[in-house]
This record gives sequence, C-alpha cells and structure tokens, in this order.
Amino acid sequence: MEAVSEYTLKWTGRNICLDPDPTKDPMWWKPHPMINLIYEYQTNFKGKQNKKEPLTKRMIEHMLERAKLIQHTAPDCLALALIDWLILSLTTAFRGIEWCQEHNPEKKGFREYHQQVEYTNNRIYAMCKEDWEFQDEDKRPIKNPLLITDLDKVPFVVITYRFQKDKKKHNTKITYKTLPSTAPEWCPTRAMLRILRRHRRLGAPDNKPLAVYKRCTGSQWCSYMTKAEVTRKINNAGRECYSTPGVPFKKKWTLHSCRIGAVAILYGLYQDAELIRSQLRWDSEKWRAYIRHTPINAVLHGRAVETIDSDMLELPSHTITQN
Repeated sequence: MEAVSEYTLKWTGRNICLDPDPTKDPMWWKPHPMINLIYEYQTNFKGKQNKKEPLTKRMIEHMLERAKLIQHTAPDCLALALIDWLILSLTTAFRGIEWCQEHNPEKKGFREYHQQVEYTNNRIYAMCKEDWEFQDEDKRPIKNPLLITDLDKVPFVVITYRFQKDKKKHNTKITYKTLPSTAPEWCPTRAMLRILRRHRRLGAPDNKPLAVYKRCTGSQWCSYMTKAEVTRKINNAGRECYSTPGVPFKKKWTLHSCRIGAVAILYGLYQDAELIRSQLRWDSEKWRAYIRHTPINAVLHGRAVETIDSDMLELPSHTITQN
C-alpha cells in the first residue's frame, strides 16, 4: 500500500491507471497492472454512479393516487401509461432501452439492434407486440390476447428478450406468473394487457414499440415514451415520497431504478442469487452492489439479530440459506 500511495502522490493530476513510460508519448502509456486492477475492483464494488435508488411500490402508489382524477377522462396520458410500465418492470427488471426511447423517434428514429437477430425481422430494441406471449392453462399461446376476459385462464405470460449483451443469450424467453385477484395492482399480466389495449386504441403499428401514450387530448397520433420525460416523472414521484422540507435532497432515480427495485423485491423475500440471475437476467454478481443501497439488508440483518445467537449449534428451520 505504501507503493500505491507513493505512486499516486507522484502522478497526481494524471491518469494514475496508466504506467508512465519516459520513452513514449503519454498517449501511448499502457495501464499499470496493479493500479488498474485496484481501480476496476473499486469501480465494480461501488456500482454505476447515479443508478443506486430503486423504484419502489410506494412511488407507484403515489403516482396512481395523483392520477385518479384523470383515469377516466385521459386513460392514455403519459402518467397512466407510465404506471403500467413501472408495475411491469418490478416483475421483469426491464433495462431502459428495452421499452423506452432515448430520444424522440420522430426526429432520430427508433433505437435498433446493431446486428441481425434470429427469428425476427424487426430490429427495434424496445418491446414490440411479437415479443409478448400469453398462455393458457396448458401453456399454449393465446392467439388474440386483446380478447382475454378471464385471467384465471391465463396463468402465464412469456416475454422474449431478442437482444442480450451475450449473443449466446439472444431470444431468451422468461415466463412470469399471473398474480391472483387478491393482488391485481402488481400483476404483470394485467399491466401487459392494459399496455396492449392502449397500443391498439392509439393506432400504433404492431411492429412499433409498445410504450406509447397520448400527449394531448386532441392528439391524432400516439407518442413514444422517452428517457427524459420518464426520468422526470420518476424523480418527481421519488422527491414527493421521500424528501423532507428544509433538508437537502440528494436521491436520484433513472430508468435503471426499475431494475434495481425488481432485484430488491426478489432478494428481500428469497435471498436466492440463482433466482435473481435467471428471472431478472443478471450474468454477473453486480446486482449485489445495488442491494447495499436499499433497506433490504438492514431488514434481514435485524431479523437475524432478533432470531439467531452466535453460539447456536443449529439454525432455526425457517431460516433461508443464501446461495
């Protein structure tokens, strides 16, 4: 550590990850093996900046409460359309680009895969109608989900993730369970049906993204959700839920907050790393860095302190072993 300290002091003001070579121009210096290793470890440990706040059910409930006055007169407005996607994202852990446009597609077009993917001719990155499948009790596809009236006969939905970071995982299919009528507000199937019906009502083409809304009451065409407007809505909800008058507010939410919130919920109940990796599509252990910034670990810790002693020879039968 003394060597690291000395090295850092000597080269303060430069990129300390690079190994100085007096025989070469600084632009050709290569990363210092040890310093670069420490830097990468620290970066991975902290996680990505500005992506630490999870989306919470409390925020969604707050948004729902505020939208009650317009749910009958403007069912396709941004506020209500966004709520459906946030509810769904707490189950699916969508990445932002999987449903939301980075820029207004009317000006810059839709975000597309940078390479062709098998089994589809549609290269639009965001979720489209063909990516969703509703299944009956025998797990057979339902041809026209818009005609569904009895959700008891639709126990499962399957989402196909066409493009993944690892090309071997292109077209990954993940099955989600329809929630019972006792918890309709958090049901992914119900949210998906509302999204599909809105997409049809607003006249959006089947091969275009599903995340649409009506910008104004008199609008003739649908609009597609963009990163800027969604981020603004989420941050407004977070600020209204968690800020304290007179106290500086530093929390920040991004589209990635949906993914973090989904991880926190699943981890909080099961503490099962394999379940998180498979259902929420995490190839690495980086999701653990996000859990550190939620109260989940504090709750689990408190439960352990309340239940277990350090000299126990046998754990209580109800405790869950973490993978």
